Amino acid sequence: MRTKKYSRIFFLLFAILVCGGMAAWGVQNGHRWAPLLMFVIYMAAGMLVLPRLPNPMPQPMTLRGALVFVAWIIRFVGIVGVLGCVFLVVSHPFLSNPLPYWALAIILLMWGGWACGCFWLANWVSNKASVTDPSQMLDLGFRFANHDKK
Repeated sequence: MRTKKYSRIFFLLFAILVCGGMAAWGVQNGHRWAPLLMFVIYMAAGMLVLPRLPNPMPQPMTLRGALVFVAWIIRFVGIVGVLGCVFLVVSHPFLSNPLPYWALAIILLMWGGWACGCFWLANWVSNKASVTDPSQMLDLGFRFANHDKK
């Protein structure tokens, strides 16, 4: 049951591992076009395989649950932005050819602004989730997916 429920996630993780490994191997062997090719293969495989996998949502989803999940995803993207800033600052002195300080400041401002925006948006979405009706269902148009066209 668990593999059926999470089959889409398993496929995407497996595809990322395979395509990422092939892209890294291509770059190490001097094939600079390999990452672009692996990205195209990953997107094509996703479009071909994902529609054939089982539906991950057997029961309808509430609007509040969807908003909480979206807020969690946005907050995770903000955390990645903060970690990117930290890793940039920590690795800067140890690089063999570091960026000039003005470029480092611009990159840190952009990533920091992105992270602050993500945290603000996640807070806004969480507030919207708290004021929504808990019984309101999320309608994604699935009711017309199996509709007979006569």
